[in-house]
Amino acid sequence: MYFSNLIQYASNIFYQQSLYETRYEEERSSLQDFRDFIMKYKNSLNDRGVMIIGYIYSILEECEPTAIFNKQIRDEVFPNDTYSYEFFKSTSYLENDYLSKIPTYEKDACLVYKKTI
Repeated sequence: MYFSNLIQYASNIFYQQSLYETRYEEERSSLQDFRDFIMKYKNSLNDRGVMIIGYIYSILEECEPTAIFNKQIRDEVFPNDTYSYEFFKSTSYLENDYLSKIPTYEKDACLVYKKTI
C-alpha cells in the first residue's frame, strides 16, 4: 500500500478544534490521528506486506513546519521498533548541481511499515 504524500497534510486532515498548550502537541496529535487511521489498513496486507506510509523530502533538513518533518515528533509517533525508513537520493540532488553540494538534500525517505507473520 502506498499513501504517497498524505502524511505531509496530516495536520490539515486531522486538525481538531481543541486547545493545545503548544504547537508541538497539536502537530503530534494530528500525526498520531493519521497513524491510527492508516494502521486500520494493516490487516489488509499480505504476510510480509509493506505499507509505505509517506514520502519525506529532504529528511535530514527538517525545515518544514509540519509534524512529519520534525524528527522528535516523528520518532515518538512512529517508533523504530515498529516502523522503518527506506532512504534514497532525491531527484533534486541528482539533477541539480547546486543542490548536490548540500548534504541535507541528498536524502529523501519513505516511512515504512512491514507486516510480520
